[in-house]
Amino acid sequence: ALPISNFCHVDLDCVINIEDCTSIYRVPLLLQQAKVVPFFQKRLNLDISSPKSRTFLYKWRDLANRFDRARDEITIAIVGKYTKLQDAYISLIKAVRHAALAVNRKLNLVWVEAESLELDCQEKDPVAYHGAWQVLSSANGILVPGGFGCRGIEGKVLAVNYARKKQVPFLGICLGFQAAVIEF
Repeated sequence: ALPISNFCHVDLDCVINIEDCTSIYRVPLLLQQAKVVPFFQKRLNLDISSPKSRTFLYKWRDLANRFDRARDEITIAIVGKYTKLQDAYISLIKAVRHAALAVNRKLNLVWVEAESLELDCQEKDPVAYHGAWQVLSSANGILVPGGFGCRGIEGKVLAVNYARKKQVPFLGICLGFQAAVIEF
């Protein structure tokens, strides 16, 4: 903290040291240890009083510990159209991560390009076709998210068909659920 204080011309008590941690869930606990709230109360003359904060941090600590202790892995295949731009599915990723945490599982997301499941791909790119089916068949669950346009629809329908016939847990969202209706 001292070198940062010196080189940045900042008071030493204004430097907050947050070390690397096992997960993002540990950051609020580190901020509490660094006494950030009292610092801002004093520095900004704020009246921050929260009688529930102690209870909340116990629950938060439990959440962080559950994340660190999760050992049983669950693999969910996301069959989508925008798998090269995973940020397109960020809300789904976060929701599935939190769901896995709620049941004490370590989440392993695998990505399957919907077009790679289609029969056309078997002729054009057999390596991608077989690879996509191998990834899909090794998953414990299948998530088919939304999308726009007709590209990849056949692959999504095939993924839904696979999930239904092999009794693999399936969640279709938006266009993914429409693919389930088409498949049925």
